[in-house]
Amino acid sequence: MYKCVNKIKTVFLSLVAFSILPMKAQQPRPTSSGAPRQYMNTMHAFQEFRKLLNKEIKDNPISLEDIKGSPYMDDKFKLGSIFVNDSLIEKSLIRYNIYSDEIEIKENNELFSLLKIDNSSVIINEQKITYRKYLTDSGKIEGGYFVLLFKGEFLNLYKKLRCKLSSPIKAPTPNQKNRAAKFLTYTDYYVKFNEKSKFKKIKSKQKFILELMNDRKDVIKKLIQEEKIDFKKENDLISIFKEYNNLNI
Repeated sequence: MYKCVNKIKTVFLSLVAFSILPMKAQQPRPTSSGAPRQYMNTMHAFQEFRKLLNKEIKDNPISLEDIKGSPYMDDKFKLGSIFVNDSLIEKSLIRYNIYSDEIEIKENNELFSLLKIDNSSVIINEQKITYRKYLTDSGKIEGGYFVLLFKGEFLNLYKKLRCKLSSPIKAPTPNQKNRAAKFLTYTDYYVKFNEKSKFKKIKSKQKFILELMNDRKDVIKKLIQEEKIDFKKENDLISIFKEYNNLNI
């Protein structure tokens, strides 16, 4: 399972940035439970290439245990449900790997990643994570996982999590401390007007939210002032979407 160095063709390791490009999906493994999956997720490849890297860098070797933070939304595997086009396929132990943007499945002490299929989704701890095509900032169409925050009749709110790995930095002098490598997680917010509409990236700032809810702008603005909404707080952002939905019912 871990002989991935000779198998993975699309993973490239940058010795400067310590970054990994997405790996090409391998052929799905048939399973009795029915959910399409593949051997070895990107994190396995990461570990293998990290071993190779440490052979080259003797003065500042690192291991996965040395990296601060976590690449996961939740480190622990939880029993969750896997859906394709809203049809339940199976229930498994799963977790979301933000760094590789993959759903990991644990089965009989083996790890797999769920094959990425448009409009597939999982539910973990009553939280829905769906895989959909979307338009990137550069204008490219890509696929990725979105976490559903609020589903309304008029606007649906999602967040897309991104995780990057910062490089370790060796202290220039003995009196200073080395800076450990660290997983850094960022959040982008998106809206969908209906099932057929595209994901639209938004900024969690009052100006942009009022433009988005222009037909109820005055009411929403008053509500923001009265409730002292802080758009840096996710729960406050969700509450505005709920109120907007209620105003339009």
